[in-house]
Amino acid sequence: MPTNKTSGKAVRAKPKETFLEKLLEHPDASDALQELEADGMSQDLTVAFLYVIAFCRNGNRSSTLRSELPHPEKLRATAARVQWLGDEIAAFNSNPFLDPQRSLSGALLEQYGSVFQWLPRVLEAYTAYLQVQASLMAEFGKTKPKTSKMLVIKMLERVKQVTGKEHYHTIARLLTAADAAYGREDEVEASALKMMLQRHRKSMLRPHPLARALAKAYVHVPEKKGPFSGRLGN
Repeated sequence: MPTNKTSGKAVRAKPKETFLEKLLEHPDASDALQELEADGMSQDLTVAFLYVIAFCRNGNRSSTLRSELPHPEKLRATAARVQWLGDEIAAFNSNPFLDPQRSLSGALLEQYGSVFQWLPRVLEAYTAYLQVQASLMAEFGKTKPKTSKMLVIKMLERVKQVTGKEHYHTIARLLTAADAAYGREDEVEASALKMMLQRHRKSMLRPHPLARALAKAYVHVPEKKGPFSGRLGN
């Protein structure tokens, strides 16, 4: 009797290999892949982008960045608590019995005096940080941008970086083929990709609201000689 036996279970192809087979069934996929490869874009990298994008668009429709982010209400509530704590610490610091500059001495004053003095300002800056992030999350939740959209932008940017060209039409054909691999018949338009990337680039040029808010609450902790290393504890 033969000693080698199969387990009885069918050998399953890897998901990415199965995806590639289905991708190449589309009449435009092979030529589009070759066009990008001829300009220097690795076919493996292109297929990797398409595989993850198609999975997010079709295999896991609930995969949105919104589900991974904290709720704006929670951020605002935390910001309020941080602000309250900062105000309390400032009040304690102004109390003659709790003023760190009076209560501490020697090595403790050298190590922690400035930290405790500037802590309310630091918490004020962090309050501003959380408030701006809450506003961004709220706006983010209205538009519900999907992970796949962000990946498409990354793919467009990568192709431009590697090939020196935008290749909107080629990528549109590949994204259409990738959707078809999941049984989706929607056609991706090159003009839509161009508009998506242009909007992304414009948004990157605008001053970030977080930078403006933190600039208003900027805290400058003067450098001082001594054992203080910028953190509490040893």
